Amino acid sequence: MAHLSAGLRPRLVLAGVGVVLALLVAAVLVIASGDDTQAPTTPTDPLVTLPRSTTVPPSIDVTAQAIVYRTDQAVGGRFRVKLTNTGDDDFTVTGVRLESAGFETLAFTPHDTLYSPSERTDLITPFGDVRCEPGDALDPTDAAIRFVTASGSEGEVRVPLESIYEAIPKLYERECDKAFIEESAVIAIADPIEESGEGFDARARATLRITRAGSDEAIAVDDIRGSVLYSITGELPAILAAGEDEIDIPIELRGTRCDGHALGETKQPFVYPIRLRIGDDFESSYDIPVNPSQQDQLWTFLVSRTCRLE
Repeated sequence: MAHLSAGLRPRLVLAGVGVVLALLVAAVLVIASGDDTQAPTTPTDPLVTLPRSTTVPPSIDVTAQAIVYRTDQAVGGRFRVKLTNTGDDDFTVTGVRLESAGFETLAFTPHDTLYSPSERTDLITPFGDVRCEPGDALDPTDAAIRFVTASGSEGEVRVPLESIYEAIPKLYERECDKAFIEESAVIAIADPIEESGEGFDARARATLRITRAGSDEAIAVDDIRGSVLYSITGELPAILAAGEDEIDIPIELRGTRCDGHALGETKQPFVYPIRLRIGDDFESSYDIPVNPSQQDQLWTFLVSRTCRLE
């Protein structure tokens, strides 16, 4: 083999180095060119900005008012939420509840009520146990509403609850008074209820019993009232003095009406309020509890003995 001259060998070495450098540059350009071998960009890349979600929760145009009817007072533990559709689209209310610092929050009361534009409908709504500790307030008092729009979207809103005739403040005050009275004493009609006479001369005699509970102060009953169907009188005023545990107050009931309208339409036949004082600083009214068996007896007394309809 022929030997290369000394002058040619350095030129070949330089040429080889140039070829290697050219190949390296080409490889770098291929990698940087962004072909299929490039690693995908991930959402964690700080240079990438992802689009924001454009989903908007469904909403409805609605106002809410609170009202308490006589039937609600008779049943107890509930009021009405009057909802008005103030928008242009139908929606269906599937649940409603009271949300207020003054009452325990209950689960949604289920409903299935369609509201067309401008439609207004009352929904029966229970309320939770009253919170009467210092610091509790009624503001804000809201109605929480679950609904389904005409397109089928489900949603939930919370709207201010306006009180008609001070419905919620009066309800709150009445329930707090009731809670205080029941913490202080047990008030009930004691069995038996004894009946006598016929027609409008018929009488049902019973005992209103007051038993001390958590209060050490004097408890006084100043007045007692009947209902549309019954008059009620008692030996009043009567006082459970401080240091005494129990007092029995004789009471007498008489039927007052036998017409079909009164018998069929009355909403509170067994609501008998008394005027009560505890100590020197508290005075309120309280509805005497009448248990179901006593209600049955008093109804039979009215229909059979007073009105003679059976």
